[in-house]
Amino acid sequence: MISRSASPAETGQLIAPLAVSLPDIDGVRFAVTGLTTLVGHSGLHVVAVGLTERFYRHQFGFSWWIRDAAGDWHVADAREPDLVGQVHALTLPVAPALISPGEMVELLVSGPRTSVRAEVPVHLMDN
Repeated sequence: MISRSASPAETGQLIAPLAVSLPDIDGVRFAVTGLTTLVGHSGLHVVAVGLTERFYRHQFGFSWWIRDAAGDWHVADAREPDLVGQVHALTLPVAPALISPGEMVELLVSGPRTSVRAEVPVHLMDN
């Protein structure tokens, strides 16, 4: 008997490590480290260096968007980060949940003065 892993669309679960360092956006450096969907909730995992108190009062002053392979846009909501030294670990809830991103997603991150677009390859982990 041959077994196969179910696809994310079949299981509703997605675990994809991502590895992209974005250019400086208004004095903050972001590294996007992963994308998960579990039990119908998606999260974009990000590490940030350079966030300051002024960003907390305005949802960090950044807008995060993800476009999937179907061309649909999903918003990632910046919330209170976990601080580890000078590095902030963020899990940004994504709405609507991202079930089947395809082989590539497009990220659009906008700060108060600067925007960055990046195409990020998605490598799904086996369930």
